[in-house]
Amino acid sequence: DNMEAKTIQYLVKRCGVTHFFSVPLVWNLIAKKIYQEAEKSNQRQRLDKALNISLKIQTVFPKLGRFIARRILFKRIIEESLGLSPNFLISGGGYIDKNTLKLFNGIGYRLFNGYGSTETGIVSVELSTNVSEVIKGSTGKVFDQYDYIVENDILKLNGPALFKGMIVDKKIVYRDESLFYSTNDIYKEVDGKLYIISRCDDVIIGDNGENITPQQIEYNLSTTDTIKYTCVLQLDKTTTHRILAIGYKDNTTDLQKKIALNVLAKSINKLPLNEKINDVYLLKSNLEINADKLPRNKIKNLLIEKENIEKINLKEYLKIDNTYIEEELTKDIQSMISQVLNIEKHKVKTEDDFMNDLNGSSLEFFELINQISSKYNIDILFDELGSHITSISISNLLKQKMEN
Repeated sequence: DNMEAKTIQYLVKRCGVTHFFSVPLVWNLIAKKIYQEAEKSNQRQRLDKALNISLKIQTVFPKLGRFIARRILFKRIIEESLGLSPNFLISGGGYIDKNTLKLFNGIGYRLFNGYGSTETGIVSVELSTNVSEVIKGSTGKVFDQYDYIVENDILKLNGPALFKGMIVDKKIVYRDESLFYSTNDIYKEVDGKLYIISRCDDVIIGDNGENITPQQIEYNLSTTDTIKYTCVLQLDKTTTHRILAIGYKDNTTDLQKKIALNVLAKSINKLPLNEKINDVYLLKSNLEINADKLPRNKIKNLLIEKENIEKINLKEYLKIDNTYIEEELTKDIQSMISQVLNIEKHKVKTEDDFMNDLNGSSLEFFELINQISSKYNIDILFDELGSHITSISISNLLKQKMEN
């Protein structure tokens, strides 16, 4: 039942999965995490440069290039993402970011973009052997069993592979096979290949009048694990007013929320003008969200009905600096140390070593780490803290993990 990206990564490696078909959200989440980790370690430019070199080698020597990428250039990333077993990956069911395609193919996986739906079956897949074509984002040429037209930017299909009818009120209603079926997906065609833009209902109108997929904006937002989902919407298509809806994970502390909103506010300020967010709302309803699909219509209805929502002023959270976060975390850690050791809080100094200065035992240390992990829902390994364990060192580690 758990469809989080990290769970999928674990299962792929554990079961030795070789072929994996999934929706774009899965691939985008994994890629975004890799890019964010590279940025935090100031390695983003180095990663991009290595990807470009890898793709150039693969263009000339496809098999050798992938081998070098998987086994040498990006060995650590491969081991930490999906492992060596996957040979063929397909994304389908929506828009996939070009940076995701570049990353996966650059590090040596073969990730292809395709298109299909329940009503149509698989319509097209970009199966070029030239990696430079694959990373352009095309869903390929429509298979021969389909006739198609792109009318007013909407893809319409016909042919024997389409659904024959639907069951409505326990009766079969047959499709008129003389008419083209509207997919309600916005597409553009370039040199006989199709490029998906967005679902018609989801599309965002940019300031310049262009159609933008909401996933593109969501992909460009930085968040922490505290935020369960981000959903960009445009309730009124006659304006360019864009709304961001977010939701928190369960058992999130107030400080974690502040840190998450601080990271989010900074990333929104970096968005290009055409993707700017006008308002941010917190949805307090407990929505079921997984890597399979984001319930945009349900979120949209909650915003329209103004049901259980709260408008967030992100300017407040831009004021939060590292000093504030460190001080608040340190105070909380000091409080927990005093409870575990059963001593007065003012006796716990920021630089006091848990064992040497405060005479804490190994058992009490384990209890402290368990309390911190439980409260902040963050796993802490004992060897991550080193030999000098103070409230400052613990808070610094916690802050780093929260921001990641």
